[in-house]
Amino acid sequence: MSDTPRTDAVQFHHLIAHVPVHFARELERELNAANAEVAALKAQRDEAFKRAINAVLRADDNKSDPLAEMWAALAEYQPMADRDGHGESWRKMCKERNPKASFEALAAAESASALAASAALSAVGAAAAWPQTRAVWASDSIAAIRRAKEGA
Repeated sequence: MSDTPRTDAVQFHHLIAHVPVHFARELERELNAANAEVAALKAQRDEAFKRAINAVLRADDNKSDPLAEMWAALAEYQPMADRDGHGESWRKMCKERNPKASFEALAAAESASALAASAALSAVGAAAAWPQTRAVWASDSIAAIRRAKEGA
């Protein structure tokens, strides 16, 4: 069977010859109306999807950079790192912002503060991570450094 009753009537006249023409036309009108409604619904769905994607993109644009927040939080810990004797490596980590300097700060902080060491370890992860996982590492580092500052 095809999409429209009219063509079915022509092709399969021996099967549906008893269907009146006005009935076939009414079926064709209803089918056309249903197809138009489906097309309109698809267009509405596509438009809603575009609006949702644009809203997500706008929200991403308005978000702050988690790495920038992490480095700022780590820099705020500098006075405590100086006091605890691992200030130089901490300063270098905050300046260079790379995994190597973060490892050095981690090693220096381990004896002074477990929370500072945890923050430095997360900074290593954030500096070396894939873009999709940097925010997780950064938030871990920020949480650890905040706990370290509260305990100081």
